[in-house]
Amino acid sequence: MAKRVRVFSEWLELARRGSSRERLSVLDFGCGTGALVTIPLSAAGDQILGVDVHAPSIAQARASTSAPNVSFSTENADDLLARGAVFDAIICSEVLEHLPDPGNLLRKLHGLLAPGGTLIVSVPNGRGVFEQMVRLENAMRVIGVEAIIDVLKWPGRAFKWKRAGRGWPPRPGNPGELSKFADEGYLNQDSPHLQFFRWKEIVGLFRASGFDLVEYRGRTLACGPYIGPFLNLVAAVSGRWIFRANSWAGDHAPTSLVSDWMFCLRKR
Repeated sequence: MAKRVRVFSEWLELARRGSSRERLSVLDFGCGTGALVTIPLSAAGDQILGVDVHAPSIAQARASTSAPNVSFSTENADDLLARGAVFDAIICSEVLEHLPDPGNLLRKLHGLLAPGGTLIVSVPNGRGVFEQMVRLENAMRVIGVEAIIDVLKWPGRAFKWKRAGRGWPPRPGNPGELSKFADEGYLNQDSPHLQFFRWKEIVGLFRASGFDLVEYRGRTLACGPYIGPFLNLVAAVSGRWIFRANSWAGDHAPTSLVSDWMFCLRKR
């Protein structure tokens, strides 16, 4: 997750250089609880609005920060357009794959951007390791081994929580908190992936929606169910080199192998 914030910060800095204002107005569309992107990016001082249609996620987001330059709402793109909202930069991270018509949202985001504004998008590679691991996890659930899956994930989650000073996570099979996914940036578990993008498809969708590609970065080579806990355990035993190697591979591997794609786009 740290790489995503770092790359997004670099791209917002590019947007700042091309703007006459020192502080950008930024929209994080589909922000979830704000923990992964909105709140970390607010440290730069930009005015950031995080929106998500999932009300419990927004409630969690509002309770997570008191920073004066961050706000959250349950508005959708139509609501924002109706009130004439305009942003210097928009972030749309891990959203398009959940929509039946992602092009429709991209066109609306185009309308919400100031002239020459920046759109930052991340989406899973529809044929990458992450999606393959999700398919495997779903198959394992279908055959009734949910308890085993929960037990296998728990050590990796425990490592993450202890490293963050949060104590021990809920026991396997015991939700414990509002959601066991609260630390992963989202509470909405009822929004499946509907799109499994290929490279040419997503790049073509950007062009058709009025955006030019400025820069591309791959996030990681491997991530997803089972892999995340495994990486956490390796890091606990031998250090964080495994995360650095995974990030390096994301930058240098062919786009067809990278798990998650990140794009910096400019409004045409």
